Amino acid sequence: MTILITNDDGYNSIGLKMLAESLMPLYDIRIVAPRTPQSGVSKSLTFDSVLRKGERGLVLGDKEILVETVSGTPADCVMFALSDSGKKYDLLVSGVNFGDNTTYHSIFSSGTLGACFQASLYGLPAVAFSYETPPDRWFCSSGSGVPDHSLFIIRKIISKVLDKGFPSNTKLLSVNLPAEISPKTPVRVAVPQMLKLVNNPQFGKDPTGNHYFWLGSIEEQPMEKGKDWWWLSKKGAVVITPLKLDICPLEDIAVLKETFED
Repeated sequence: MTILITNDDGYNSIGLKMLAESLMPLYDIRIVAPRTPQSGVSKSLTFDSVLRKGERGLVLGDKEILVETVSGTPADCVMFALSDSGKKYDLLVSGVNFGDNTTYHSIFSSGTLGACFQASLYGLPAVAFSYETPPDRWFCSSGSGVPDHSLFIIRKIISKVLDKGFPSNTKLLSVNLPAEISPKTPVRVAVPQMLKLVNNPQFGKDPTGNHYFWLGSIEEQPMEKGKDWWWLSKKGAVVITPLKLDICPLEDIAVLKETFED
């Protein structure tokens, strides 16, 4: 089995290193990751500039492996890896991201998920892993990493995906790991809440008098019982959210045809 690994925190992220080191004894792996952090870029692709490929050596345990870097987004990394006709993959794994990706608010903006959506569009099953951390670590790619039991859960989920595959309508999984995790931590499958953060940008002027705004303000919405964020942060569960690509409201096609078609 061959697994393609990427992330949105950059090739040097401790989350990616721990993920790769955990999977390396079990699978053939190829790492193609952004050269620099790419949080919040969703599945954007780079069309207005040349992309550069590089290579870096990463020490994982007692081995040094080659990591391919791309000067673009996570989705760019996926496109680069899939363009290699000599390589076939059984699964894309994206992460481990620092900061959860619960709610549609995060799912649609996350670069971690963006890589998975890009892979899924080309028929490659994908799983994103995100680790619950406080806001001051959301864009941090270093530190103590993720707990060992999180890696055990990650391996277990990947093994089941490779063994059983996805149900017919599921194209990718978003997995969120709680900050505190142990062998007794429950696993729950849950639908996403709509929003997590309130839109509350901070406005100001730079030293030259030009206006700016900053999206860094954190104000959280109330949790909705039984949905992904509630299970993760309120109940401390590992949360698995199945996602699909079909976002077209087929049930409304007839009504819209009547409204717009001559």
